[in-house]
Amino acid sequence: MQNLVLERDFQEFIYHLQYLLKIDSSPKTGGQASIVRYVAGVLSAEGVQSRQIRGPDGSLNLVARVSANKPDDGLIIALPSDVPVTSGQNWTHPPFSGVTVDDELWGPGVLDSKRALAMSIMLPIIAKRRRLKPLRDLLLLVTADGNGSGQAGIHEIIRQRPDLVKGTVALCGQGGHNVFMNERNLVPIRSTSMGLMVIKLKASSENGIFSLARALLQFEDGELQARMCAVGLEFLSTVKSILPKPLAISMFGLTVFGMHSFALKTLDDGEVKNLAMLMNNDMVKIQGVYAGTTPGGFHPEPHAILAVQVLPGRSAQDVVQQISKLVQEDIAVEVLNEIPGVEVKTPHPFFHHLKESVKKAQSDAIVTQYGAFAGPEPHALATLDIPTYGFNPIKLPSGFNYQGRAGNVDESAPIEGIQEGFKLYTEAVLNWCYTSHQGG
Repeated sequence: MQNLVLERDFQEFIYHLQYLLKIDSSPKTGGQASIVRYVAGVLSAEGVQSRQIRGPDGSLNLVARVSANKPDDGLIIALPSDVPVTSGQNWTHPPFSGVTVDDELWGPGVLDSKRALAMSIMLPIIAKRRRLKPLRDLLLLVTADGNGSGQAGIHEIIRQRPDLVKGTVALCGQGGHNVFMNERNLVPIRSTSMGLMVIKLKASSENGIFSLARALLQFEDGELQARMCAVGLEFLSTVKSILPKPLAISMFGLTVFGMHSFALKTLDDGEVKNLAMLMNNDMVKIQGVYAGTTPGGFHPEPHAILAVQVLPGRSAQDVVQQISKLVQEDIAVEVLNEIPGVEVKTPHPFFHHLKESVKKAQSDAIVTQYGAFAGPEPHALATLDIPTYGFNPIKLPSGFNYQGRAGNVDESAPIEGIQEGFKLYTEAVLNWCYTSHQGG
């Protein structure tokens, strides 16, 4: 199918994206429910009915299906309605203004979740305009609590209506953005979802604050345990293939002897190195330290919150044991939340379809798999034996630093890159879920 996306479609997509960007859907604002209602309204106007599923604390989720009467051969697109908290951050432009400055669109979610949501609600609209016939079911899930545990979102949908969540493969989370390395166009598609643990360290002795400070020094470099996962090895192999020969030989020698951490240090490109490091280490980040009186209240017992990103295949118990050995005996280790990692070990045909779609749109693209944290959706869908991939394409200029900007202060994206990503995403999904148009 050719020329599926016209200029009119892109302008309508931008309208929806800017509307979504103007909704403050950070936790406890009510904005997540507003997004669900907006999406339901847009779909209803195109004849696509949806079901809203309520969760705890006023949370709201949406399930919408375009049926080909093949629910067991469907594509699920699972997208969170929430964005990270922006209060207290110093943005150059108001975060929920949806403003365009210097040909860049600004706002939380413009690089990932809200852009993916705006692209996805355009799918049935464009299919209807091009008179396409459904070949596979297309299921859209808009979930609350995507930046949290997912208990009010994807897990609530599955608890209440598992019969609605039918499909063979799913899209969720980031992936498909291009990274330039050695003047080559590397396009990583996520196939592995890292796990995430939120851990509390609590000091119990009289000199607890000092014990806590010593304990936190153990995590200063951000690395917990080096252990390369399978998708990380594939990623490194792809990287080696585009390095200058002397550097590639050096990296090959180090990886042969299992010295992956040293091999990664030979990389000059910061973003590629950061991507690879995520697949070579369980990573730890100090989220906050609380002692005495803080803006959040009085804390009589000094404690700290850690976010630990864990490669698939490692148990929570093992992580807790390692952290307990690193800190003082008077520091209690408590797991507040855990989202297990998920690895797609055998590529689904849909992955090969995505790969070919990228190559068709960008003839110079080198497509590879990679791993990253993708929220609670991959693990939740894995309980239904549904593999997930991250494919949210956007064409970015060299040196853009996607990982450093997505979900952070001053998140923005180039309009031209957004347009190219929209075309690629739309054509990839529609060519999978629909057959060619039926006349006219």
